[in-house]
Amino acid sequence: MRQRKLKEAADEYTASIQFGDSTAGTFRSLGASQFFLDSQEVALEYLQRSAAVDQTEALTPYYLGLVWQKLGQPDSSVSSFEKAITLSRVKFIADVLMQMSISYELKKDLVEAVASIKKAMSLTPDNKALLFYLASLYDRHYADRSAARKYYEEFIRMAPDVEEGMLRQAVGRLRALREEEHFRAK
Repeated sequence: MRQRKLKEAADEYTASIQFGDSTAGTFRSLGASQFFLDSQEVALEYLQRSAAVDQTEALTPYYLGLVWQKLGQPDSSVSSFEKAITLSRVKFIADVLMQMSISYELKKDLVEAVASIKKAMSLTPDNKALLFYLASLYDRHYADRSAARKYYEEFIRMAPDVEEGMLRQAVGRLRALREEEHFRAK
């Protein structure tokens, strides 16, 4: 259903462009639709056209960052996210920092990945998903899992206010980390 609506929206934006609409908003909307339809090359083309028309809108470089990320271009992704940050507001900045952290992780730059997440957490401390992501980042990449354990525990303490799937995953990983630590101690 969602894919069909996205396809219909993309078709409407394409028709609009064919009839002469060359606004940044239409290019951006078509690019975003193509991104969600997983047509990254087409998305890139229209998002770049949007950026050429209007360089003041934060959503365009944000979507460009997502497209570059999907295309396996973390340097371009980070650059786009940095531009989005300079054009953004706090909540959106936190979302951009989260995505930038993923790009840094793809680049294997874990120091910057952690720094991006921590900055996002400082901007939106009520966003529990960021705490979960930070825990999983430490869990995936660091030999010393004490930080991962600490952040999973903190996330679990917020239990009533967190997404259930993340909570189950955090509880499972915390259990596994404790078992791992127990057997290492023997």
